[in-house]
Parts: sequence; structure tokens; C-alpha cells
Amino acid sequence: MTRTPLRCAPVSVPKRSTNGFPRLSRAGTVAPLEKYFSGVNGKADRPIIADPENIELNRAQVQITALPKTAITLGRQRINLDDQRFVGSVGWRQNEQTFDSARIEWSGVENLKVDLTYAWNVRTIWGIDGRDGRPQGIDGDNVFANISYKTPFGTLTGFAYVVDAENAAVVRNASKTFGARFVGAYPVAKAFKLNYAASYASQTDSGRNPNDYQADYYLVEGGADIGAFKLGAGYEVLGRTMGSRRPASRRRSPPCTSFRGQRTFSWSRRPTASVMSTARRAMAGNRQALSPT
Repeated sequence: MTRTPLRCAPVSVPKRSTNGFPRLSRAGTVAPLEKYFSGVNGKADRPIIADPENIELNRAQVQITALPKTAITLGRQRINLDDQRFVGSVGWRQNEQTFDSARIEWSGVENLKVDLTYAWNVRTIWGIDGRDGRPQGIDGDNVFANISYKTPFGTLTGFAYVVDAENAAVVRNASKTFGARFVGAYPVAKAFKLNYAASYASQTDSGRNPNDYQADYYLVEGGADIGAFKLGAGYEVLGRTMGSRRPASRRRSPPCTSFRGQRTFSWSRRPTASVMSTARRAMAGNRQALSPT
């Protein structure tokens, strides 16, 4: 029988202000009963559950808000962009992914938000025993640019994510991704609301990646809130490679990706937020979030 991991509660130091600079520190411990293959414990003859034991400094950041409508965050931090399809913390795993980075968020124009990040290290889910193709951290010059604008019908977002990977074992994950996303809701009546989302992205190899490829991604979702019920359907496609020197294969996501489970149909009573979050994590938990395998 495979036992589930046991997670110890993280120790956090809440945000406090020192000379006007809020700060946050967070450490965590994962102590699983490793009667399964964690990905790094060598028990490859057993089912894989990508939750290795770990002791880590999960977050240590300082945020500067002295400039009007501007937030600058420095240090090891959590970054979740949009639906976390391309950049996220992989929050359903026992070990959270964080980024050693500098991030600036600016909203100086009404309805417009600019979010820019430079990350020099991705702290992966593999923890202190991570190595080879599943390292504890991935060095590189990563740039995440996300610009969104709110309209009366929803939020339109354009993004560009350049992922570098200096570690030789994962250099094949270096990529450039450019795309757009639109998400919104329209109230039809007091107890009836339509929800919709659409996204498209194109990804190519980058830097020292030995693979030569181009792949497309697209997502279409629609749903309705009807009284105490929520109905939704979606179609998500991860493209195949084109122009590769190798045979066509399933598209790889960059190492900073949180691979979200594909949603097809949902029906629930309120509170919908917690129900949908649980369902999404359950589906995504069966996938390896960011590892090159």
C-alpha cells in the first residue's frame, strides 16, 4: 500500500514594516513516509508521487511600495500569473515552487497593469535531494512579462515568457512563449451569470536547447452560474512540435510551469470556489508539474 506524504506546517514570519519596507519569511518541512518513488529517492520500482522529503527556506522577500501604484518585490517569492498555466507555484504539490527574483508591478494607468519579473533561479519541487534532471534549483536568466487591461467585458492579457536553463540536464526546457488571454463574466440576471475564457500561445526553443521546435497552445472555456449551481465546459490543447529534428512529440512546458489539469465538465453547489479548487487540484495532482522526466 502506498502511503500519502505527511506535511509539517510551515513556519512563517508575517509581513512587517521596517523603514517602510514590508518583509516576509517562510520556511517549510515535508516529512513523507516514502514508501513510494518520490522522483529522487531511488525507488523507481514503485509508483511515483512527486513529493520528496524536504527542508527549505520557502520564501524570503522584501517589498517596496514607496512609489505610487508600484510594488517592487525582491528575494525568494511566489509568482502566480493568470491561470498559472505557464508560470506558477505548483501549489498542489507538498513542496511549493518559488523564484529567486526581482518583480515590479505597476498600475499607474486606469485599468492597466504591467507585471515584469527577472528570475535568476527557480526553486523546484524536488527539494534538497534533487539532482540531474530533477534539480533542487535551476539557474538561468528568466524573464516574465505580463500586461493586462480591464474592459467592460473582461480582462485582456498579453504575455511573453523567456525561460532559460543553464543546468545541462534540463537545458532542453529553455523556451520562449508568447501569447494572449481573455477572461470575463457577464451578468444576465440576478441569479444568472455567464463566464468565459480564451487563450492562445506559441512556444519555440530558446538558448542552448538542442531541440528545434515550435508548438501552439489554445484554450476555450465557457460556463454559467445559475443560482446555487455552477456549470462549465472547456477545451484545452497542447500542441505537437513542428519543424523538429526529432519525430513529433508532445509539447514540453518550461520548468517554471505549473501543469494545470484539463477541465471538461463541472457541476457543483456553492461554495463553488472551494469545490472547484479541490477538483482542479485533484486532477492536476496526477501529473508531474514541472519535471523534465
